[in-house]
Amino acid sequence: MVKIITDSGALFEDEAEVRKLGVTIVPLRISINGKVYREKVDINTEDLLERMAQSKDIPTSLPPTREFMEKVYHRAIRESEEIIGIYTSSWLNPVTSVAREASIPFLGRARITIIDSEATSLGLGIMVREAARAAARGETLENIVRLVRGMIPYVYVVSFVENLKYLHRNRIISASQAILGTMLGIKVFLTLENGRFIPLEKVQTEEQMAEKLFEFAAEFVNIEKLAVLQCGFRDAAKMLVEKLRTLSEGLEIPILSYNPSMLCYLGPKAITLVVYEGE
Repeated sequence: MVKIITDSGALFEDEAEVRKLGVTIVPLRISINGKVYREKVDINTEDLLERMAQSKDIPTSLPPTREFMEKVYHRAIRESEEIIGIYTSSWLNPVTSVAREASIPFLGRARITIIDSEATSLGLGIMVREAARAAARGETLENIVRLVRGMIPYVYVVSFVENLKYLHRNRIISASQAILGTMLGIKVFLTLENGRFIPLEKVQTEEQMAEKLFEFAAEFVNIEKLAVLQCGFRDAAKMLVEKLRTLSEGLEIPILSYNPSMLCYLGPKAITLVVYEGE
């Protein structure tokens, strides 16, 4: 069976399912206040929010070391000689390049394919889950790679944040782009395009924010998955879900919390809509 590896930037509605399917989740690292923590191992979302509230330091998301990734591959080839690594967008975290470098010593001993998901969080999680299910069905490496790469253009992620300094600190946007979000009370609309967060426009109220996200979702005609992620916008998230339910009867729309690495990018007050559109 093909072995699937991802990183802790991936968010799952049911992480137990993907672990049961044999997916290895490699922890990214979170740096704050001069200390480095392994995501979901040494630090969780609540821990990071507490540290962010107590410090002016902005957390950054780091990849695992090459040495650590080599150990991951060494263990993985004991399970399978065919491995697919599906990782967080290289624009957000250089984990993909580290994973690719770490795979070099194993060339000839295993077939290892590295995929830059151009996504993170639940968007990445959806791809990983489908890859793991395909592997469990006995699909070939080639078919699973084709499946995942075919999903990338159909996963959409849009967000509102109150401050762009977190994206700037993580070297995801420029200083000039970060200025867009400096006005007090302004919420900035971001879209994740080709793996990069792009600031587009601004709103002032939570009602406008929910309406803008709803309008984005309403453009799709074949929605397979909708989910809302939030931190500090609980009421707006509930408002948005009520609106989204009018688009597709019976479609479950969970409200989820961010994982720590996503907080590094978006900060402690943000809301995100994830859409997976069927082909």
